[in-house]
Amino acid sequence: MSLWSKMGMHMSKLSDVIAALEAQALKLERMLDTLSPELRSPLEPLLTESNRRLAELRARSANEAGAKSVQRPARRRKAAASEIDQREMERLLAAGKLSQREIGERLGVPRHRVIAAARKIGVKRERKLRFHAETGQGFICVNGRREYLGPFHAKATKKKYRQRLAELAEAPPAAPAVTSPETPADEILFVKEMLLHYWSFAEKRYQTADKQPKPHLDNLRQAVMRVEKQCGHTLVSELRVAQILEMRDAMIDERRARTYINSLMARVKQIFKWALVREVVRNKNFGEAASRICNIDALGAGESGAREAPKPKRADDIWVEATLPYLPPPVRDMVRIQRLTGCRAGNAMGMQTAEVDRTADPAYQGKWMYRPSRHKTAHLGEECEIPLGEEAQAILSPYLLRYPTGYLFRPADAIKWRQRERDEAIRAAFLAGERDAKVLAQNFGLTACNVYRILQPLRTDAGAERAPSRRVREKYDRNSYGHAITRGIREANQVRRSALEKQLGREPTEAEWKRAEIPHWSSHCLRRARATEARAQGGLEAAQSALGHKDQRTTERYAPVGNAPALRIAR
Repeated sequence: MSLWSKMGMHMSKLSDVIAALEAQALKLERMLDTLSPELRSPLEPLLTESNRRLAELRARSANEAGAKSVQRPARRRKAAASEIDQREMERLLAAGKLSQREIGERLGVPRHRVIAAARKIGVKRERKLRFHAETGQGFICVNGRREYLGPFHAKATKKKYRQRLAELAEAPPAAPAVTSPETPADEILFVKEMLLHYWSFAEKRYQTADKQPKPHLDNLRQAVMRVEKQCGHTLVSELRVAQILEMRDAMIDERRARTYINSLMARVKQIFKWALVREVVRNKNFGEAASRICNIDALGAGESGAREAPKPKRADDIWVEATLPYLPPPVRDMVRIQRLTGCRAGNAMGMQTAEVDRTADPAYQGKWMYRPSRHKTAHLGEECEIPLGEEAQAILSPYLLRYPTGYLFRPADAIKWRQRERDEAIRAAFLAGERDAKVLAQNFGLTACNVYRILQPLRTDAGAERAPSRRVREKYDRNSYGHAITRGIREANQVRRSALEKQLGREPTEAEWKRAEIPHWSSHCLRRARATEARAQGGLEAAQSALGHKDQRTTERYAPVGNAPALRIAR
């Protein structure tokens, strides 16, 4: 609101006050005329004081009105000067010799007024010299394409910028050719930008029917991050094969396994092959470099000094059984299901009630049939059927009764189980003589308030199951499943080491602990153990059917022949 508007509001309020006071004074005079002299004499001083204040307000109102009339010529002079600035701005904008910023500095007007004047006469907003934070270069955008002019703070870049603006003012650029939405229009871009285009494609390509990302996307993320770290700030026209080879040598120095390096390099080749086929970058040098990258040979065993990964092993039943008591019930039962059926970890984690066929079909010979809707070969249109025997049925029956719909093995059940185990351990320590709640809280990683709540037996909700305090997924994924198994192995080894120290009366040697330690095993080792067992019982075809393989050569990698036949015929 301007100063004159505020003064007008003040004057209007003052005039209203004066009118109200005049009405009150007139009303008071009329009342006094009706009173007797004895009653009128005490009120006359009040009427005199009211008339005096009313005269002061009238004089003040007259002075402010006079001051406003005196100041109006200055306002008219300011408006005239503003009109002159407006005409000068329009003339300079039409000439096109100065930028909008320079026009504002020359006339001493704010930038928004210059932009408004340019919009009024139909002059488009000038292309701004932008700063590219990754490389420190200055660039402008012409029809959606970036034109890099050099270091942002260099004087030569400012000169190029002025020359390019003059060229664009004389001959506007032609409209760009229509391209695919997935294809960037700029031929001059960085490798990092090319990777962003590939990642947009990969997120749409590698997803399930219900729009969930596939596990392969995590593997691609590792490859994209490696390439971005190595040559993300390099122009695609300056890309060299040596940069990718340096990235591979860096992984060798990090003591990465040879098989891991080869698999990651295969994904890197997949990225550059995509860029070639889709013609994302229309540059001859990039095409030659990407073709050479796609032809990089894989590392052979013992050729490059890369660390060799240990051969895949099967999980011995003795170690699995020793770990099961330290696993949460859902994880424990998933391990048992995998060991009995040989199914993949994804099939065990994603098992739902609706996917378990419990009909008494004679063809199934009393077996249940598990048909997962999401499995490894679903995108090929193939079906997956996993038979469930009596032992597997006994494991699944409580879950099928508890959850009529949805997933069977839920992380929330594991969290409640761990809470009960922890609460029982706290109560046991309290009964054993540890009465300090702060010490208990420190030992179990809780607050003293939580310990007090657990130790109150008279509470009505003391034995009730509490909902998890954090958001929990409705099913396990490969990371949470693997972490749960690793945690169970670690806890089992802690108990075994304590028992061994108590038995020996000293710290065990490395060799003694090596014989007693539970080696690490994963969910994939369970599938290999079932494959080996099935081949020993029914041959290669039985193992192939149990694992759901289409090619026997794949089954042979899971269940090698070994030396058992040779031992039987040895003489």
